[in-house]
Amino acid sequence: MNKIALTIDGRPVEVESGETLLAAARKLGIDVPTLCHHEKCTPSTSCLVCLVKVKTDNGSSRLVPSCATRAEPGMVIESEVADVFEARRTALELLFSDHVGDCLSPCHRICPLQLNIPRMLRQVDDGQFTEAVAHVRASVPLAGITGWLCSSPCEQGCRRGVQDSPAAIREVERFVAEHDSPWLPQV
Repeated sequence: MNKIALTIDGRPVEVESGETLLAAARKLGIDVPTLCHHEKCTPSTSCLVCLVKVKTDNGSSRLVPSCATRAEPGMVIESEVADVFEARRTALELLFSDHVGDCLSPCHRICPLQLNIPRMLRQVDDGQFTEAVAHVRASVPLAGITGWLCSSPCEQGCRRGVQDSPAAIREVERFVAEHDSPWLPQV
């Protein structure tokens, strides 16, 4: 692939063709904040917290989401200037203006057993099965049974359902319960 040279906050950097401004900034160790960005997902630019300023040849500039804007040769980027900070602050204020104040995830809030589902999902995703088992056991009595009886109301409230389909929470809980070693009384 071709290398592209650009400047971010006065520092030159070379990146591969097709890389984003966010990737270029991170290559320099510049911490551009993000909320909606994840390397494994297509950029959605829904939060606009990653805004940076692109200076143009005619002396003007524009704000762009760094997570979705591809680097171009000769770009001059600013990430740590007052108007960028102000735009990021405005983006956050707009996001929070629609916030109802309940910071529990919908799946956790809806679960009749109050299982912290995001925590369980993170533990399984990280391969921390022992920790996931301990977490489920602390919240769910007889997890090996309730996982089969559960009507999965948490999946109806899952935020992922907006993007594609809800997480298969009930199946993950069953998976975790099956990784639990059977209880045997001490003899």
